[in-house]
This record gives sequence, structure tokens and C-alpha cells, in this order.
Amino acid sequence: MENKNTVKNLFIRQAQNSDALGYNLDYLSAPVDNNFNILGNAYEGSGRVYAYLKNKINNNNCNSENCKDEMLKLQQLEAAPQASLDFLSDIAAELQKTEDTNFDPNNNYMYSVANSVLLGKPGFSKTEGYDIVLDLLDNGSQEITFSGPFLERPLIINSVTLGSLLDSDTSIVATTPDINKDMLRLLVETGIFNKEDVSDEGELLPTAKIQETFILKGPDQKA
Repeated sequence: MENKNTVKNLFIRQAQNSDALGYNLDYLSAPVDNNFNILGNAYEGSGRVYAYLKNKINNNNCNSENCKDEMLKLQQLEAAPQASLDFLSDIAAELQKTEDTNFDPNNNYMYSVANSVLLGKPGFSKTEGYDIVLDLLDNGSQEITFSGPFLERPLIINSVTLGSLLDSDTSIVATTPDINKDMLRLLVETGIFNKEDVSDEGELLPTAKIQETFILKGPDQKA
């Protein structure tokens, strides 16, 4: 039985590399909505909450002792916009790896879907039933949810959890190493090539030749 993730990841990649939708006149004539209004929806009503908390603190009319809870919530709201931008940036950077040449198709296919939705790729719009929702949680963290027809269940990512993984150099999307590039780099490190045969980026030039001293020769001094 074929791996579900491999099949779906390859299907998504092939579909996006295809011109099929470009030839579909019905698709071309229909309006497509890619505006998920992620931040607008997430912060709807937050201004009123901020004003309410500020008023309670200024009037010393808080429900908690010394307005401790209200001040904490106010601090969370003040820090939330930048936290949202950082969170979305981290997510975009991770999901972008699904488009790498060395992307491992054994990765969870939900990341490929989420990347397609986030970038507004054909077939993954609000019109086709996809959505992205960002929620500000009571504990100060944030949560993003991707949903849509190609997903068996919503993909939910928490900001604190993702940040913790990234801080420990753990990625949610794995890429396979470029074996050819690594082998060429190892050859450079052996020192068997002249310095002029190596580029400024440390890669072998197409014209590279092994130094004479490293070429095995017979008694007649021929290679």
C-alpha cells in the first residue's frame, strides 16, 4: 500500500505544475476569493476589550487583587500584534519548505495543503472551501487553523509550541539532503583540487581538475 502522504504530496506538486486550470474556461471566468483577512478577523473587537481593561485598571475597579489579571491581559494584548507577525512569518518559512527541490514527500501532506492555502494557489481559495483562522488564546499564545476539503481534519498550530520547536532547531517540515552537493563539498575539503578550481562559495567549478601530485602514475610517469 502506498504511503498516503507521498501520494498526496506528489499529487499537489503535479497539480500545481500543471497548466490544466489555465485551459479551463469555466475556472477562468469565475471569481476567486483569496482574502482570508487573517489579522483582521483575529483582532476584531480587541480594541473594545483593551479599552474595557484600561478603564477598569484606571478606576481601580478590577475583579482581581491589585488588578493583576487585568494588567496581564492588557500586556498580552499590547504584545499580540508583533507576536502575530512573528508567528505568521515562522509558519510561512516552515511551510515554504514544501516547495523545496529536496522536499521529502513522506512529510505530512497537510503542510503542503496549508502552504497552498496560505499562498492563495489555484484550487485552494475560500471559494473552494478553504479557510485560515488565527485565534488569540487566553493564555497569551496564538493558534492558527487551516481547514478545507483536501484536509481530513483541520491543521492546528500553536505559536508557543512552534516557537519552542524552532528554538531547539527542530523543523516541522523535513527536507532531504542534497547528496550530490554534499559529495562535491567533501571533494573540495580533501584538498586534491587547486584553489582556482573552487568558487568563492566553496563549490567546485565545472573545469576543475585534480592536482598532478594526486594522480597515480605508472613507471613511465603516465596516468
